[in-house]
Amino acid sequence: MRKNRRDNKAKYLLILLLLIAVGYAAIATTLKINGSAEIKSAKWDVYWENPQVLSGSVTETKPTLSESDTKATFDVTLNEPGDYYEFTIDAVNNGSLNAKIDTNGIVKQVKNSSGQVVNPKILKYEVTNNDAGHTALEEGHILAKKSGSTPTKETYRVRVEYRNDEGIDPADLDDSNDLVFTIEFSVKYVQGPKASQQANAINYITRQNEGQITPGDVIGIGETEDFYVISSNSEKTVLLAKYNLLVGFSNNESTNYEDTYISPSTPGYGLQSVDAIGYVGEYYSSVAFSSTKYWDDGGLKSEYAKDLYGNPASYSGNPYPYVYDNTYTTAPNFSDECDHSTNCWYTSGYSIAYYVEQYITTLKGMGAPSTITGRLLSYEEADDAQSIEDNGTSIIFNDTDYWLGSASSFHALGVGDGSAVRPVIEIPTSELQ
Repeated sequence: MRKNRRDNKAKYLLILLLLIAVGYAAIATTLKINGSAEIKSAKWDVYWENPQVLSGSVTETKPTLSESDTKATFDVTLNEPGDYYEFTIDAVNNGSLNAKIDTNGIVKQVKNSSGQVVNPKILKYEVTNNDAGHTALEEGHILAKKSGSTPTKETYRVRVEYRNDEGIDPADLDDSNDLVFTIEFSVKYVQGPKASQQANAINYITRQNEGQITPGDVIGIGETEDFYVISSNSEKTVLLAKYNLLVGFSNNESTNYEDTYISPSTPGYGLQSVDAIGYVGEYYSSVAFSSTKYWDDGGLKSEYAKDLYGNPASYSGNPYPYVYDNTYTTAPNFSDECDHSTNCWYTSGYSIAYYVEQYITTLKGMGAPSTITGRLLSYEEADDAQSIEDNGTSIIFNDTDYWLGSASSFHALGVGDGSAVRPVIEIPTSELQ
């Protein structure tokens, strides 16, 4: 009897040891980790480049860059009221971190010959974004990190002018002694928020299907700019501005159809405007395609026989070649005022793409992704989307006239009589989800 009890006890101990061994092995297997972790270094690379003195300035001498190339210093001689010095400069982020303009980080100083900071009444000193409306450069503005291997760029505009306006007091003018000033412009950048922390500049105004992007949806950028969805796939979404841009010339019947140049100082200049309706009734914001860029005598230049994305196409295979060219962005050389008799619409150097690209820069300043691009609507897109409606009205034919980016053999094509600029933007679909 005792022997049997000992044998049983031994069996129990053996079973217990086996259970412990198996349990330990299971735990050890669960905790075992194989692999490696590599942390890529973050790169801070923010700088300025490409200073360009603008036409009309008193000198062609470019400003000097210093302090890690985010400070510009220049000496100029302004001989008489109305003289000015104006230049643009590109701000570049080639790093892997968003950059933000720091609080009190925008410095525009005027120093006298003794090095003291002064505020001479006879000088007008402006620093703005180089967009269509010359919007203010503001603290907190985000210069986004590079996209892939492509640096993010935006352009600033600096102008110093010897005032020649009604607001200048003659007592502030002293011609007995020349005044020498050193002008300084600098911006301090600090690390900006990551994309998920940025204020959401893109909002759905009207969404037909929750969780989906549907043609006819209305999407807003910033506080003022609205767009219709024309098409969308997994890679990109095409959006058409809800209204035309307020640029070019205004005209109405009461002025006997005389055209008046719309000044960049006009409120809302360069943005969408419900008043920019083209040739319909009393119209505003009318512009024309360049006659020197797109047409030879008697016909369209053969180099523009291409499709929407620049691929070669024949006239027979593509009856509506795409003539909009976003690489041709020369500023129009219009006088302040002109009428039909001066033929001012067709001034050499005219470029619709100039207005569209300026608008894209403005949208980026409002917080739109740096990856957006702009152009005009193609004939084929307009044809495909003509049934898309907003409250029973076609979003393509909405009682306004505007240019398309396509042409027939001899003429630019437009909705109605053409004449106005209604941009299209392309945006990665991931930015809208």
